[in-house]
Amino acid sequence: AELQGFRPAKRTAIRLNVDQVFRVDLVLQPGGLSEAVDVQAAAVAIDTETATVGQVITAKQITDLPLNGRNFLQLLFLNAGAVETSGEQGVMRQGAGNAVSLQGARPTSNNFMIDGTSNIDTALGTPAVILSVDALEEFKQQNKTYSAEYGFSANQVNLISKSGTNEF
Repeated sequence: AELQGFRPAKRTAIRLNVDQVFRVDLVLQPGGLSEAVDVQAAAVAIDTETATVGQVITAKQITDLPLNGRNFLQLLFLNAGAVETSGEQGVMRQGAGNAVSLQGARPTSNNFMIDGTSNIDTALGTPAVILSVDALEEFKQQNKTYSAEYGFSANQVNLISKSGTNEF
């Protein structure tokens, strides 16, 4: 940010994850005409802007971690409180292992979204479509405390698909 009579203020290398709200506070100090300041620091790991509790699974984790069957749902177990459940919703249509209980909630309480669009089989509480791990950029799993934009459900799993490119 710049304003005549003040020193420029700049923040770079800010990484935003899925559904992350980040506030950047800049203070413009009175300054001379030929002054330049370059500040570099690591990002804070704590989200102080929301009450969201969850975990972002990055593209690096998706590609580097071993997955039996290449099902991204297995990566939900990296988060404390995630348990595979058995029973009807665990074995119908999407196959065993796709019903996940997060933080003690029923598997049917999960809401899966792909790029902001609902991806839920409401009868089973499982994703309607299982994306290939090759198609995922990252995803965020949120427990119980989430933004009102979702409108329902105890747990949110927000998938972000890879965007297109003209390079191989």
